[in-house]
Amino acid sequence: MGIQSFAECLRQIVAARGWSLDALAEITGYKSRTSVARVLQEQSSQKNRERFFERLEQSGVLSPQEESRLRAALDVSLIGLDRAQARGVFRDLILDSGKREDVSPNLERLLEMLGEAERARVLAVNCLFVPFFARLRDLLSTTGTCSVRHYFNLSENEAEAAQAMHCLSRMTFLTNYAAFACERDRRNASLMLGLNLLCATVEKDGVGTDVLVVLSGRFRAAMHTMPTDCGLFAFVERVLEQAMTDAVPVTQLCSTSSGPESFVNIMQFCEACERERNMYHVKSDLCVNTIPTQYVRACLGERELLRFFPGLGAEELRGMLDTLLYFQRLRYKNMYESRNPKHLILTMSGLRRFAQTGLIAEHFAAMRPFTVRERIAILEDLQSHAEQNRHFYLYLFKEGFEPKYEVNCWDGYGMTAFPIDLHGPMVNYCNNVVCHPSMVAAFRDYFMEDLRLNQTLTASERSAFLRGLIEGLRAQLT
Repeated sequence: MGIQSFAECLRQIVAARGWSLDALAEITGYKSRTSVARVLQEQSSQKNRERFFERLEQSGVLSPQEESRLRAALDVSLIGLDRAQARGVFRDLILDSGKREDVSPNLERLLEMLGEAERARVLAVNCLFVPFFARLRDLLSTTGTCSVRHYFNLSENEAEAAQAMHCLSRMTFLTNYAAFACERDRRNASLMLGLNLLCATVEKDGVGTDVLVVLSGRFRAAMHTMPTDCGLFAFVERVLEQAMTDAVPVTQLCSTSSGPESFVNIMQFCEACERERNMYHVKSDLCVNTIPTQYVRACLGERELLRFFPGLGAEELRGMLDTLLYFQRLRYKNMYESRNPKHLILTMSGLRRFAQTGLIAEHFAAMRPFTVRERIAILEDLQSHAEQNRHFYLYLFKEGFEPKYEVNCWDGYGMTAFPIDLHGPMVNYCNNVVCHPSMVAAFRDYFMEDLRLNQTLTASERSAFLRGLIEGLRAQLT
């Protein structure tokens, strides 16, 4: 049924039951038909909606399913439909719980053409459909011959911002994707309202083909092709470049390098993102910036590094290591010594895995596992800050709430969302940061007003869990 307000849900039940306004008033004991009508039109206060629901529930006419739907819809009306829809989108993103939907045959054909091309460029306007972006990401991640430039329209609507973030997060780690947002009140923004199109120029076997796909829904798409010499792609590109001069870039690539330079670059980049900013992070287990630097250094013995990066000299590698650890220490200080609030949610299963293996999801390939003594010290440090640091807030997800996507949100700057990989150490780290105030504000609201309140343990439960892990590790030393 989707996310519904109380009035929407109630109207569906009333229609299914065939109740008249008079009958509904009689069932709930209301003498005024006007009062009932106001509830049906979402024009009453939340207090009156709650009173109406209570009377309807007490009447005994509702089925358990109807009661459950109305109770959920009552919560939606409390926070507003737009905000409730945004929270639902973010929940689907974190849990990766969206339906695996097919795309239209014409979109399928376009993706096949891009995958077979020797070279290809794509211009996208809106098209914020998660199933399509999931497929496009798969394509871009496996080919270096295709690039995408994406323009989309955005208002202050929270649900719209969340939907955009959900789609853009699918393009994480891609150097061949760039996105630009055009605000609804900007010049020429009206040109994009309601428009969903893809234009591509594809070269295969020396033959160039331009493709235009216009979508009228996520499953219906009209497709037109012609030789590149006719200039279709060039025309669309020229129109967009002239019309979208006020479009703001919303993706910023963290790193394009590979090897040890990637880890140094991302450590420096993240330190700048975190410095003097409020943070709202969803992760599986410990981040490298929550681990005291001496233990990170101990895991990165120089001989091990030389074995993993044989093309580098010892002095060059030592310099990189010193630089990486310098910025890691700054990140640790940003987390625990800053007066800007830092909110971090981890999973119980991720911390158990760390206690058992000494590995974190962000483990570099060249890092050895943390020893049992190091694990104890790291968890004790985390526990101490969680209980005594008034600017650091640690939460643990309840058992069974397992995020599939990590989200890092820096207030006043941007956010990232990418799949949590627990299957092996990282060999490179490259990420697109999505920088847009509406997306950041929508996620911050979801994090603070929903996720941490409804899906996490109490402080005493969190402390007891961490103590249990520490005591279990200490038992291994005896």
